[in-house]
Amino acid sequence: MTIENLNTEYAPNNGEPFRRCFVANFQSDNEYSDLTRFGEQHNVTMNFFKFESVENAMNYIRKHLAAATSDDYLVMSGNPFLCALAMKVWFEFFDQCNVLTWNSKDRKYIEHVVRDVDGKK
Repeated sequence: MTIENLNTEYAPNNGEPFRRCFVANFQSDNEYSDLTRFGEQHNVTMNFFKFESVENAMNYIRKHLAAATSDDYLVMSGNPFLCALAMKVWFEFFDQCNVLTWNSKDRKYIEHVVRDVDGKK
């Protein structure tokens, strides 16, 4: 797996394809307004997401990520375990993941690209 840090700005009106931001675990007290720089927000799980098994959670996440394209973003937010499961599911669909992480100092999201160098899905 490789990770790239990108310092690009998404501008919805500059002719780039429309992108969606899939929030792994939406938290009502987190800041999400900066996501509009990258695309439209879609919540995968919300707040305290209760699941009975890892497979149950992954099936729920698969259902919500099924509409994603390789150009979309996965937003790391909330429960780290759910973020990890969301990325694992993302790699079932795609060989790379456009990731957004929150930079609390600058109060904005930072774009990264994570690639599956093994090429295994």
